Amino acid sequence: MSIEVSALAIHPVKSTAIRHLDRAEVRPWGLAGDRRWMVVDDEGTLVTAREVHELFSITADTPETAPGSGTALRLSAAGARARLPGCCNPARDR
Repeated sequence: MSIEVSALAIHPVKSTAIRHLDRAEVRPWGLAGDRRWMVVDDEGTLVTAREVHELFSITADTPETAPGSGTALRLSAAGARARLPGCCNPARDR
């Protein structure tokens, strides 16, 4: 029996945009960088794209998806300004 892998992809943050890879390292828990981060609400409860569909518009980059990026996690969304509620909200911090 032979097995052929035709594509590799991960979600660095659960429920964000899929990230295609040319190669991946297999770790005991799965592919390196896959679903190692998650979005939580104020109570610490997991939030998924089932509840917040806009999560699919967020692109998460990690060393696995953007080697040499120099950061553990970078989030982006087309047309959106960077904002971290309660931390670094550019509108609030002016």
